[in-house]
Amino acid sequence: MQQEMVRLHRGEENRMEGMAERFFRPMWYKMQEVLTEGIASGELIHAIRIKYTMRHRGLMFLYFLSAPLVRLAFDFETAFAQ
Repeated sequence: MQQEMVRLHRGEENRMEGMAERFFRPMWYKMQEVLTEGIASGELIHAIRIKYTMRHRGLMFLYFLSAPLVRLAFDFETAFAQ
């Protein structure tokens, strides 16, 4: 995601629209479905959906932006192999 933002800033090919269609829009709809089911079943309190959705998005973006650096900094394959 970060690489695509840099690419867009440089004026290079815009792949963001394709990423939005392929990844983010389906996740957005699935999240709305999960929230509706959770509220209907009583597992989640009835709250403003956008708050749930934006919190989820924040965590997702943090993961995608930091995962390459964390992978380089820590040897997770060895740590979790046991």
